[in-house]
Amino acid sequence: MKNISIIKIVILVHLQIFSYSQKNAFDYSTEYQSNYQKGEYEKSIEILNEAILKFPNNRMFYVDRGLAKSQLKLYVESIIDYSEAIRLDSTTGVAFFYRSQAKVNLKDLRGAISDLDIYIRNLNKLGLTFDLGQAYYNRGMLHLQIDKNENGCLDLSKAGELGVSRAYEMIQKYCQ
Repeated sequence: MKNISIIKIVILVHLQIFSYSQKNAFDYSTEYQSNYQKGEYEKSIEILNEAILKFPNNRMFYVDRGLAKSQLKLYVESIIDYSEAIRLDSTTGVAFFYRSQAKVNLKDLRGAISDLDIYIRNLNKLGLTFDLGQAYYNRGMLHLQIDKNENGCLDLSKAGELGVSRAYEMIQKYCQ
């Protein structure tokens, strides 16, 4: 009986040591951020690959990996990651925003506008305004690039109202 108790204690101690040595989502995120800020994007991707294997439903790991891939100009791969984050949570506004930027880099302006439409709609639905002005500005500039001047000027005006001062410069240049 005494041997069984000792074995149980040894097993419990090993389980606790094993569980303490495992990285949690916060650990991966911290390690990723540290490497990303140093410009070590390949290392950031490696860390997030490991994190995604362990936490496949963590949408922010896909967004972060997309950001690192975008820094390496791997826009198609970054779009795949942003799309997976969106699949996991379609209210993930930030994934739509970053995916729009990757699409711009691939010259898919209409796709970028579509993503910004959803991003703006999600922010408005949630009552969030922290990035709304920039989203309107970006969408306005894209509309101007595809000759939808009326839409572009309306978006730039909204961006200006939301505090993006350079929007007024663009209005003077393109909307008068």
